[in-house]
Amino acid sequence: MSDAMPHDPGSPAELAAQVLMAQAEAHLAKQEFEDAARDFTLAFELPGASLPLRAAALTKRATCHALLGDPSAALLDYQVLLATPGLPAAPLHHAWLQRGILQAMLEEPAAAVVDFDRVLAQPELPVEMQFQAAYHRGIARGELGQWAGAVADCSRALGLPVSDPEWRARAFFNRGAAKAELDDPEGERADYDRALASGDLPTELRAQLRLNRG
Repeated sequence: MSDAMPHDPGSPAELAAQVLMAQAEAHLAKQEFEDAARDFTLAFELPGASLPLRAAALTKRATCHALLGDPSAALLDYQVLLATPGLPAAPLHHAWLQRGILQAMLEEPAAAVVDFDRVLAQPELPVEMQFQAAYHRGIARGELGQWAGAVADCSRALGLPVSDPEWRARAFFNRGAAKAELDDPEGERADYDRALASGDLPTELRAQLRLNRG
């Protein structure tokens, strides 16, 4: 996937790709994920479409694959995207984050940490993206038995101005669980209390926090 030649935004290929993208987005909005993936594929494969549009199509197709319960296919989409010369910064950083999350899901925590490191080395990125990278790197480090690193990553995430109560509660929960592995019962309990005080939480999460807190 390359776009070495100057691009004409009004070219027939670009306009056709935009139509396919619109069709795919309509399918996606109606949760017709297979149809959406098909149209995103057609847009991605259309000769003459611009690199930014094709990158967007591949990113969206990865989302469809994930929603269809096929994280391996989604991961492959991001592998193709990240192998693209000249990829603009925004889709590059997004792909690093999403590939890391998928690698962690597929029990490849060491590879996931590498991608999260790449995201966190870009301090100019939106705080929401930095939060997600630190949060998920903490989980991956826990999977690797790196409990002190997991605590540090959860603390890094919690130090960012992200106000979503559920995400903050989950970061406190994970930090508490990591502290338990470090034989810090007081710190563990304090983090569970902080999580429970974070705001309106899903019933399942609140129940798990209370169970762990004892």
